[in-house]
Amino acid sequence: MDTRKKILDAVTAHRYAASGNLSRVVAVAAPFDGLTAPPVRRLRDLRQRHPDATLVVVLTGVPEPLLSLQARAELAAGLRDVDFVILPEQGEWEKTVTALAPQAVYREHAAQEQERAALMARVRERHAV
Repeated sequence: MDTRKKILDAVTAHRYAASGNLSRVVAVAAPFDGLTAPPVRRLRDLRQRHPDATLVVVLTGVPEPLLSLQARAELAAGLRDVDFVILPEQGEWEKTVTALAPQAVYREHAAQEQERAALMARVRERHAV
């Protein structure tokens, strides 16, 4: 399966939600700027807690991103526990989450930012001259 087909722009996501094609949504708001094991485990845990839900990642912004928005979307879409990834309009991720009318919302951006900072520190430490 081409996991890029799991990536939706905000307009398409709103249409899907309005038509009922996105039901029992569990939304995860996260930047996915780089990937470490903890977010993958948390997504797996969410899938186990909500086995019949549509697990949707809504990408949030990140200051000074390592990866482009499209690369971050492809990274998240490649995870088997993720059903869809939504590219919201600039700064509109909260509006996008609300439009999905999710049964649950998990905000991952703070945890992922901390994990990203720790990863960057390890990289700098290993490559210090």
